[in-house]
Amino acid sequence: MNDLEKKNSGLPATDQANPFEEYGNAATARGGIEGTLLKFNKGDYLAGQEGEEVPLGTQFAALVDKLLVGWVCWQDNVPVDKQHMGLVAERYQPPRRNELGDFDKANWEINANGQAQDPWQLTNYLPLRRIDNGELYTFATNSKGGLSAIGELCKDYGKMMRQRPDENPVIALEASSYLHRDRSIGRVHVPVLNNIVDWVAKDDDDDSGGDAANEPSWSPSSDTTASSATRPAPTKPAPASSATKPAATKPAAASSATKPAATKSTTASSTTKPAAAKPIAGAQSRF
Repeated sequence: MNDLEKKNSGLPATDQANPFEEYGNAATARGGIEGTLLKFNKGDYLAGQEGEEVPLGTQFAALVDKLLVGWVCWQDNVPVDKQHMGLVAERYQPPRRNELGDFDKANWEINANGQAQDPWQLTNYLPLRRIDNGELYTFATNSKGGLSAIGELCKDYGKMMRQRPDENPVIALEASSYLHRDRSIGRVHVPVLNNIVDWVAKDDDDDSGGDAANEPSWSPSSDTTASSATRPAPTKPAPASSATKPAATKPAAASSATKPAATKSTTASSTTKPAAAKPIAGAQSRF
């Protein structure tokens, strides 16, 4: 738990992490990174600490439901354990930059342009599952081009997710470029992630959504259907009694349907209506 989270939790200022919490924080320092880290740099997709190049056109299932957004502290172009991230699927809203600290620019790293760079950067983590071998990657980006690429993918996925709630989009890694208006910067390369070439079924560990699609078949609506199924039974004597009126010579037929005392045929015909009412009262008393 970082200082900001302690402040918001209402814990006393003297409360400190125990050895298990300290170990847990160190062991999970990579935060939301799942599998191998994948980055985009100058037109190339690079994987892992060695920066192994992943060819353009390589296909991945994009696990968009597990997309994380928020603030990450970067050092040496690598995300570190100081971060505030949450799921887009849960409508996470990151804190404001002025709540994160690290304001002393003298301690900031110097970027390629010779300027002090804020260590806290708005960042996206997009889990990807490689189609050809099933390996898991996380595409991490804090650049304008990278954030826009994930944004375009989200727009396309958002339009199709209602028709394909149990599927993930399969994307082929692509890249593009444009000439920056500042000629000293030159050509800028950007990733392209919304080249959807297929859709695949979600794995059990790919879906962070609810279980609405897997709700049990019984429900208040099905209970209503079950109770209504018992209600037609009382209506059966009514046709029987109406059928006995033409056949005036066979009052016993009405008595056999309703099973009242056969010795009182006139009473039986008059009591067919109360006898039909009894099953309704019995059905209603169950709910």
